[in-house]
Amino acid sequence: MTDNDSIVLKDIGETVAMIDVQYRLAEPADRIDMKENRDKVLAEYGDARDKLLADGVICTDEHIVEMRKIKAEIEQAAKAQQIIQGMLRLVKFLRGFAV
Repeated sequence: MTDNDSIVLKDIGETVAMIDVQYRLAEPADRIDMKENRDKVLAEYGDARDKLLADGVICTDEHIVEMRKIKAEIEQAAKAQQIIQGMLRLVKFLRGFAV
């Protein structure tokens, strides 16, 4: 049986991988603009992942909905600035687990 934490973990992992691919494919000038926020995502991802891997379910259905909106936003982003905006939303979402 899959719990909400597992669903969110999977979605976050897929989104982080997508960000890495978009970063890799970006023009050098866009990579410069994206790097700082990509680094923030990776740092927050590690902290949130530790919380989500602990025993007990902390994610709600609302977390799943919000994470999937962020994932779709980043997936559909056509320009570096749109990707950066998605990364900023993801950082804010991930920081919610730092409590």
